[in-house]
Amino acid sequence: MDLRINNIEPKYDNDIISGETVSVSGYANDGSGDYVNGRITINKSELASGKTFDDMTPKDVIALVKSKLTFA
Repeated sequence: MDLRINNIEPKYDNDIISGETVSVSGYANDGSGDYVNGRITINKSELASGKTFDDMTPKDVIALVKSKLTFA
């Protein structure tokens, strides 16, 4: 299944990045013309020990999102 991320959005608390969560949205296509859209929230507690969102590249975030997905 082809997964395309179209938005990575940090959460803000009074104009300051809180660093607690990041929302990622995108869509997937199984090749048959069917698509699914979705949004996944990644919590700081899901990051590797000692990591923060500031340490992660967009590719790191996408890899974490893909690890959370399951397809029926």
